[in-house]
Amino acid sequence: MKVGIIGCGATGLLMASFLGRVHNVTLYARRLEQVEDLNKNGFVLETSAGSKVFHIPAKHINELEEEELAIICVKQPDVQPLLANLKNHPAMPILFLQNGMGHERLAASLPNPVLIGVNEHGVRLVSPNRIRYGGSGNIIIGPLQGDHDLLVKISEALDSQEHPFVLSDNIIYFQKMKLLVNAVINPITTLFRVNNGRIIDNTHLRELALKTSNEASFALGIDQEAAWQQCLLIAGRTAENRSSMLQDMEAGRRTEIDSILGYIIDVSDKELVTIDFLIKCIKALETIHVQGEDE
Repeated sequence: MKVGIIGCGATGLLMASFLGRVHNVTLYARRLEQVEDLNKNGFVLETSAGSKVFHIPAKHINELEEEELAIICVKQPDVQPLLANLKNHPAMPILFLQNGMGHERLAASLPNPVLIGVNEHGVRLVSPNRIRYGGSGNIIIGPLQGDHDLLVKISEALDSQEHPFVLSDNIIYFQKMKLLVNAVINPITTLFRVNNGRIIDNTHLRELALKTSNEASFALGIDQEAAWQQCLLIAGRTAENRSSMLQDMEAGRRTEIDSILGYIIDVSDKELVTIDFLIKCIKALETIHVQGEDE
């Protein structure tokens, strides 16, 4: 299958390493420097078993071709600017793989057949062309709009024993659960500059995490105990990892706080004291570390 992967961060490069062994994959980036670097040097995937170099052809996003599937791996704030490129290919099926929620509303504005995905794999960007794989999982995908039979056929083509793509008729639930886990782990680890596991073994952080989980589960309509157990499971499984939000903050990049905690605030019909506090804390850190000045 001819697959275009838009976004060459950690998730995009990981998807290229999974799919490039079987499918005809092209990477699309918005920075010409990254396109040139990928075409010249490829990228490195680090795992516990060692490192491997992948050479996947890369192009600028303005050179987007008609693919049999486009996988969108950019961060939430970068989805909106892509819509014009995608609308030039109205028949091209699209799979969105983002943290948080809200992008499905943007996806619904497209004429394209659309799949929404949830990535359970752990991966982080070490450098622009080097990623470190930190934990296996599934890619759970579900149809949002378009030809259902076509979307099922695409999901079957992506699926493999080594890297499962699991089709779900309840993708919104999985989105909500991942959003909730990110809402708990990301801001707390960022605020206190700790690895994910400290949410479990530090009494005070665990209490803060539980309050955040309970507020988020209320807003999203998820069972509180199931949500908390999932938070503990993921924090334990990724105990030595640094969350994506913490990595963004440390690198001086703007975080996805609005599409994670901001989304939860937007859908809640009551005040969420803990979540509102965490949003203010992360935005304050952004003002200091990302913009470089106080307001």
